[in-house]
Amino acid sequence: MPPIRAVADEYVRRGVVVREVADHSALETLRDQVVRTAHQILGIPSTTSDRIPVAAGGNAGGASSARPVDPHAWLEGIHLLVDPEDLNDLKMGLMARLGEDPAVRGRLWEVARPHLEDLLGSELAVQRRPNLSVHLAGDATEALAIHADTWSGHSPFEVVVWVPLTDARATQAMYVLERPADAVLRRDLARRSRPDAEELYEMIAPAATWVEVGFGSVVLFDPGLLHGTRPNLEAATRWSFNCRFKALFTPYGDKGLGDYFEPVALSPVTRTALRYRHHGVR
Repeated sequence: MPPIRAVADEYVRRGVVVREVADHSALETLRDQVVRTAHQILGIPSTTSDRIPVAAGGNAGGASSARPVDPHAWLEGIHLLVDPEDLNDLKMGLMARLGEDPAVRGRLWEVARPHLEDLLGSELAVQRRPNLSVHLAGDATEALAIHADTWSGHSPFEVVVWVPLTDARATQAMYVLERPADAVLRRDLARRSRPDAEELYEMIAPAATWVEVGFGSVVLFDPGLLHGTRPNLEAATRWSFNCRFKALFTPYGDKGLGDYFEPVALSPVTRTALRYRHHGVR
């Protein structure tokens, strides 16, 4: 693991950091939980191959070739099983069920824990309902328009943790305008009328960084930076979690503690202070 200053310095300089996950077991548990829950929502067996999509071609098999599901292949091939118009129902169902499980955000914390502590300290708040993204293969209409999270009320004191559950290569990946280029663009935009999303993407495309990562990596980036996705033209679907963390006692913007965020790590002093009651005599 790189020294603390290397992580912090890179984040300050670039605004985006890619590192190996800190807990591979937690990541694999997250991925397996998503696959298991998706099978429940779709009403199909989770232990046999009779309805397993295969992203890279080949035969999905029949009931006679039953075998344990390969979670990586199943997620990458979901577009062979679920039509684009039905995908949103699956995704919303997954987010509703996973959002009710505090272990999900706990595992996302463990996946990135030392990197978050390097950047934010040890007392942290976590987004109560992490987001799940499914970047469907071959769907030319599916893309996340260029934006900065701070445009929609997020605090600049947050860090976005982006955790791929499959590989994210080429057009499966997201792009980010790193801090130096982002600063130049903002100065340029101050002197002109704001373009629409596609015009803005065309402006930043030459300077944007495509964050290509494999399963087992975690991306941490500044929510004030411009970022987004383009249509996934690859043969496989990309799945990922994104979840926001912040130092517990820093400004919250429109996303408050108790509704959007909840504590995930408290120091012993904070835990005892929150239970403190004054019993002095007036």
